[in-house]
Amino acid sequence: EPLLYGATLELRLSQPLLRGFSWDTDIPRQQGVRARLAAKSAAEDVALALLTTVRDTETAYWDLVRALKDYAVREQFLAASLRQLELSGRQIQAGLLPPSDRVNAESTVARRRLDLVQAADAVERMSDRLRRVLDLPEAMWARPLLPSDPATYEELDASEDAVLKEAILHRPELKKLGHELRQADLALRVAKNQELPQVDVGFHYQVVGQDPSYGRAIDQAVSADAPSWTALVTLTWTPLNRAAGARASAARAAHRSQKLQIEQRLLDLRGEVR
Repeated sequence: EPLLYGATLELRLSQPLLRGFSWDTDIPRQQGVRARLAAKSAAEDVALALLTTVRDTETAYWDLVRALKDYAVREQFLAASLRQLELSGRQIQAGLLPPSDRVNAESTVARRRLDLVQAADAVERMSDRLRRVLDLPEAMWARPLLPSDPATYEELDASEDAVLKEAILHRPELKKLGHELRQADLALRVAKNQELPQVDVGFHYQVVGQDPSYGRAIDQAVSADAPSWTALVTLTWTPLNRAAGARASAARAAHRSQKLQIEQRLLDLRGEVR
């Protein structure tokens, strides 16, 4: 029999009308939307880690400054109590004070020495805390830390509402919860959409060519001498569709849970700001 070559050019279009359809195209592109939201959430995690590191470093630094200042004050207290002990000794020798007053002065010196030891221990603990935050190498842990920036105080003139508004706008954890709420909202919309019947409109256009010569077969297909087209509507409906209903119920619960997390975080944030 003769050898015939066939060439076919096809165009197929399909558009869902109920299940799988949304005017904003988020449901048909749900995988891409979820990926973008997940990337944004991951970026907020990085921002939160950076801010937390900066905050912990600053807090550890100023705690060490406070501990060193407290140690200096305790030294002054001890020096003052030693001078008082010496003065009390001379007054007792002169008969101006009873000998029992020396016991009180010595007790005060003992308390001041204990306070100084405790202050020195606080300096070491705050220094180690700062070393951990800075992730210093082991060889540098034996070196003492001496802060170079002095503490300064500036009056903050800001209302509670203004500061809370600033925190709501810029806190990474709130932005992350917002992205997660959008993901939960998309999941809920997809779950509701899956409960609908599937109605798809399709269109199929085809041109063919057939000839013993492969080149002429392609020319026939390109010239569209033998076109055909088909338009169709496809309906798929599951009467009970319990699986989709269960997924929708789970998505509603997850959506409510996400909104409650945001409300709880806002409440916590107000407490932190106050």
